[in-house]
Amino acid sequence: MNEDSGDAKFSSDQNEVGGLGTEVVAMFSGQGIGLEPQELRSPFRQGPSLTATELLQWNDETAQRWKELLAASPAALEFPCDIYDVGTVRGLLRHIVAVELRYSERLSGEPVTPYEKIPDGTAEELFALHDRAITRYRKLLAAAIDWDEELEFTTVSAGTRTATRKKILFHAFLHGIRHYAQLATLVRQHGIKPDWPMDFLFSGAEL
Repeated sequence: MNEDSGDAKFSSDQNEVGGLGTEVVAMFSGQGIGLEPQELRSPFRQGPSLTATELLQWNDETAQRWKELLAASPAALEFPCDIYDVGTVRGLLRHIVAVELRYSERLSGEPVTPYEKIPDGTAEELFALHDRAITRYRKLLAAAIDWDEELEFTTVSAGTRTATRKKILFHAFLHGIRHYAQLATLVRQHGIKPDWPMDFLFSGAEL
């Protein structure tokens, strides 16, 4: 690269992804060629992105693992749990699937099930609600939808809110992941050890 003239020239070797040198990095950062950040359109600067389909898979895999664990250890449903004032692990599981179900209905334009109508049932009954929600989310992701459209909705604990469809979708997927992590700590304290890696890195892996 000619630093005096600011020419954006580089050799074919430097243009290879695996052989990025300081000159190419400088070009992508706009140094020496007079480009403002918004003028740069290189895919190297955009970075990788995580898709909703990938998050959906992680969420569903995690739920299916917990379904298996709680089927093998049903007494765990009655362990005390003070998260969200739910009282027991059963209550936390009900909260997780309620959020998934209600947001799937909201995004689908269907009547939203009142929170108090979510059954306080067995693990099998509660995870059946998760399965219903996941089916809706798959249909939504296969449809032509403006995910930047804003929706106004009423929450159980935070009143009326406004958010894009995209933000609601990602919240629905990540909300359960967060609570399952809390649940893992709780059941370990009672002698039950989940036997699978929970990190996103292992999503989709044959274990």
